[in-house]
Amino acid sequence: MDRKIALRQKLRKLDFQSLEVFYNLYIYRSVTEVSEILSLSQSTVSYSLNRLRTAFDDDLFVNLRSGMQPTNKSIVLIESIEDILRKISACGIEKKEFSPQNTETVFTIFSPEYFEMLIIPILFKKILQEELKIRFEVIRPENKVPFSMIYEQKIDFGIVVKQSHYPHNLCHQSILSDQLVAVFDGPSRTHQPLSIEELSKLKQIFPSPWLTNNCMVDNWLKKHDTQRSISIKANGYYSALRMLTSSEMMVMLPKKIYKKVVSQHMSLHTREVHQKLPGFELDMIWSPLSSNNPANIWLRKQIIKACQEVNAS
Repeated sequence: MDRKIALRQKLRKLDFQSLEVFYNLYIYRSVTEVSEILSLSQSTVSYSLNRLRTAFDDDLFVNLRSGMQPTNKSIVLIESIEDILRKISACGIEKKEFSPQNTETVFTIFSPEYFEMLIIPILFKKILQEELKIRFEVIRPENKVPFSMIYEQKIDFGIVVKQSHYPHNLCHQSILSDQLVAVFDGPSRTHQPLSIEELSKLKQIFPSPWLTNNCMVDNWLKKHDTQRSISIKANGYYSALRMLTSSEMMVMLPKKIYKKVVSQHMSLHTREVHQKLPGFELDMIWSPLSSNNPANIWLRKQIIKACQEVNAS
C-alpha cells in the first residue's frame, strides 16, 4: 500500500480530543496538567497520546525530568494542528439580536479583586443608569484558572494576569496594564524610590487577591538573589489597608488601586519602587464558542470601554 494512503488511513482514526491532547502536551509538557485542563483522566490522555504516536509513527513526546519534550516531528506538526483546532473551535453560532434593556442575562465572570474594584463598579453604574436587565456572578480566584469551564461556557469571561501561554481553544485580549507602588501610613519622610535593599528589608503586608502566595515582586527579587520580609498575609487590598493603618509596615499596591482608595485613606503616602521592577497586564479570556454570541460581544465592548475609562482617569 502507498505510504501516503496508509498514513491518511491512520490519521482518519484520530478525533478532536486527540488533537487537543497533542496541542496541550506541547504547551504544558505534563500529562497531569493536561488531564486537569481538559478534564480528562490521565489514562485517557495517555491513551490519546498512544493513538497519536501510532498515527504519526513517532514518539512525538519524550518523558524527561524537565517534562514531556516534543520530538522534531512534533515541532513540525504543532502549527498545522493548532490551525486545525482553531478553525474547528471558531465554528460560530448563529447571531441573534441582543437587547440588554429587554433580555434578562446573567454573566459569570472569573476575576480578581483588582477587576472587581476598578471595572465592575463602572459596568454596574451603566446597568443602573440605563435600567439594563443584566446581573453579574463573580467568581474569585482560588488555585488555578478554570480554563475548561471557560471553554465550556460555564464561565463567560476570565480576567487574569497575562500568561505566556493560553490553551488554543480560548480567545484572549489585553485590557489593562499597571505598575506597583509602595504604600505607607503616615507622613512621607523621603521621595526617593525604594532600593532593592529596602524592598527586601522592610516588613510588609502581602495582599493575596490573585492565584498564588507570591507575585511578580517575589519573582523579581529572586532574580536578584534576595527576598522580602512578609509579616502578614491579607485576603485582599482593603484588608491589607486596614492592617497598614498606624503601623510601620508597607504594602505593595497597583497604582490604579491606590488612586481608587487614597481618598478614603488620607494618611497614606507612596514611594516609587525600583525602576526595573516590572509591571503587569490584565487579560480577558473567553470561549470561541461564544465569540459570535451578541450578548458576549456586548459585554466585551463594555469591559473594554470601562478599562479605557480607568486608563484615562
